[in-house]
Amino acid sequence: YDMVRSLDEPRRRNLRDFVESGKGVVALHHAICANVDWEWWVEEVVGGRYLFEPIGGKQSSYIHDRSQTITTVLDHPVTKGLGSFQILDETYKNLWISPRVKVLLRSDDPTSDGAVAWIGPHQNARVVYAQLGHDRHAMLNLKYRQLVSQAIRWAGRRD
Repeated sequence: YDMVRSLDEPRRRNLRDFVESGKGVVALHHAICANVDWEWWVEEVVGGRYLFEPIGGKQSSYIHDRSQTITTVLDHPVTKGLGSFQILDETYKNLWISPRVKVLLRSDDPTSDGAVAWIGPHQNARVVYAQLGHDRHAMLNLKYRQLVSQAIRWAGRRD
């Protein structure tokens, strides 16, 4: 959930060793803003990043308090029993999202890129990113809580 834009080399090495050993990662909401200068993390692990500066004519944006319908698009242990649900949450637009991710959930809100949860592209580790979860409105949503719980269990190989 953190959004530290960059890690020093010892922390990068520790995190890379953790991921390469096949451990799980669940990155929530602002985590798409973390480590944006670390290509391996962005492209091989999380599979996306927030564009603070324009790249290729594109820059990311956000809007608070959007009522939206979230729809499950991939049957997976992380999405089991979620179906479609309503949530009041922040939306992100113009993220860089890898074509290698497996999209789990989509938003119907036009101020969103659509994909709001996915499985990251890393081959050894189980990685889940969920864009949802800005504030108490999301945290109190039972379907959001179910999503996070199932993502943690799957990433931790407890599914």
